[in-house]
Amino acid sequence: SPVTNATNVTLQPTLSVTFDEEVSLGTSGVLSIYNGTTLVKSYDLAVTADKALFTLSTDKTTVSIALTDNLPVNTLLSIGISADFVKDKYNNSFVGFTAASNTWQFTTMNKATQTITFPAIDDKTYGDADRKSTRLNSSHRS
Repeated sequence: SPVTNATNVTLQPTLSVTFDEEVSLGTSGVLSIYNGTTLVKSYDLAVTADKALFTLSTDKTTVSIALTDNLPVNTLLSIGISADFVKDKYNNSFVGFTAASNTWQFTTMNKATQTITFPAIDDKTYGDADRKSTRLNSSHRS
């Protein structure tokens, strides 16, 4: 997940791929996220910190990574998974697929415009009495 051609995908999704048999993470292999031909982010299993980000489901058929960096807004992204990213219980390597194949692609959400409205402030003229303000937050000092 997200499923291929999904739209309105959150900017920090959990990417999950499910296999039809038990798998384990390989010692090499890369999951890459592309915007067209531009690399957005990649996760390399040969890098210990990257590999630690991936989880394997209890039935060992789903590999997931929860993204912590925002993906680009309102953008069609393609995922590529290289060969050897996972292996089955017989040590057969996953063949993989390129991002250019558009095997797994989705579009991120378009952020809504946020508007904050404040109440109007009465007109004041120099010399008028001081305006009373309401403190929204207070702190005490000793």
